[in-house]
Amino acid sequence: MKSASSLLLLLVLPPCDHGAKGESKPVDLAAVARAHKEAASLFTSAIERVAVSNPLDAPFDARLPACRVRESRTVKVAAVPRELVGKRIHFGPASKGDLWVVTKTKKLADATTGVLASGELASRLGVRCVPATVTVKSQTEVDLVEE
Repeated sequence: MKSASSLLLLLVLPPCDHGAKGESKPVDLAAVARAHKEAASLFTSAIERVAVSNPLDAPFDARLPACRVRESRTVKVAAVPRELVGKRIHFGPASKGDLWVVTKTKKLADATTGVLASGELASRLGVRCVPATVTVKSQTEVDLVEE
């Protein structure tokens, strides 16, 4: 049995030799710990200096075109929810009507009672420019006043 284990030791490949050149030097673990602590302190103070802004302080602009002349018209639209029939929906920077669709605001926090406008929403209700008020006459017909 002893000869078999000796033979296995001879067959095992030696560890890799990557041809390390030069002298090895001792490492001062206390100095490494100090450097690590200093780097962590610098990183922490840098993170604390970074100002994180409140997302509700951001401005919003739907970039819908401004109306040049006042125009009133009636438009056929794709079916809207029955709950909107009889409601006035105002597209503009200020709250008017039963529902407010915010087209522009300096801070999102000022528009929390409204719905953010989009080109798709405006198009679905026939709005071409803002400010505009949409009065939903039926599920498929709206009156528009674009100012």
